[in-house]
Amino acid sequence: MEPFEYNSNPGRVIFGSGTLKKLPDEISRLNLSFPLLLSTPQQVEQAESLKEILNGKLAGLFSEATMHTPSHITDKALEYAKAQKADS
Repeated sequence: MEPFEYNSNPGRVIFGSGTLKKLPDEISRLNLSFPLLLSTPQQVEQAESLKEILNGKLAGLFSEATMHTPSHITDKALEYAKAQKADS
């Protein structure tokens, strides 16, 4: 086996009933202010509910995500994030 290095980012999991309501606090804890919500076309309604939890304080909603995302969709999402000035 060839030697390699792997550096993982520390993770944080918040789990349990009602934890979505803590999303604004988590965004503040990370010193962020304009998150971009990503959603598949089938899950737009769920993403819309997050807009309410965030009181509209978001960069936007990109609803074209797919499983095994093709690179052209990723490029489109990145362009949208930049145009909306998303910071997360």
